[in-house]
Amino acid sequence: MRKTYFMRVYDIIIYLFLFAILTVMVSKLFVLLNFIVSQIDIIDTRNVTHYITIISNGVYQLTFYLLVLALMLIVIDLMIRLLKDQLTNHISLSHNGFTTLS
Repeated sequence: MRKTYFMRVYDIIIYLFLFAILTVMVSKLFVLLNFIVSQIDIIDTRNVTHYITIISNGVYQLTFYLLVLALMLIVIDLMIRLLKDQLTNHISLSHNGFTTLS
């Protein structure tokens, strides 16, 4: 079966949300790594903790951009669905898509 435009968009949205969750977890791991490295007293780790903080903040920003992109795709999809189709079809497609995932 060939995927429709709406099915492809929802696949992209789901992947964006999953990737955003993954980036949040990676960022939290960098925060934990920063804490562990800051506890080391043997060597000077100020530069290392600075770079770890920069990477963690960058990953948080990536998460924000992924979520904004996913929300923009949802809004665009809803607008197209309202113009070309019925909103009830959109709700039933979303419900059927999420029930097949679980």
